[in-house]
Amino acid sequence: MNHLMVIGIDYGNVTLVNTQSEPTVVGVPVVYACRFSGAKAGETLFNQPAMEEVMNICSEYATVSESSINIKNEGVAIGYNISLIQTAFNLADPVGTCSLKSLKGISSHYK
Repeated sequence: MNHLMVIGIDYGNVTLVNTQSEPTVVGVPVVYACRFSGAKAGETLFNQPAMEEVMNICSEYATVSESSINIKNEGVAIGYNISLIQTAFNLADPVGTCSLKSLKGISSHYK
């Protein structure tokens, strides 16, 4: 049996707090990342602020396609799938100019 992961990604300010001696992150981006994790199986869904941040950092390495998700009690929300352009990456230099370290502030949630 194949299990496909779903990932929801948002961008914005979050706060690190201790809850029952466990660190956790709270804030609107966490809520929407969680809601976007209800997307279709195998999908990584970005909301608009997250998509814009990724495209500002490395648009030459990615393409965007629009998608949607029905969020309980809120209705349909627009999301974005981001696909990497494989030919843009030089395997001799795997770090490149677009790295996950440069995506500060991205909040994700997966199921």
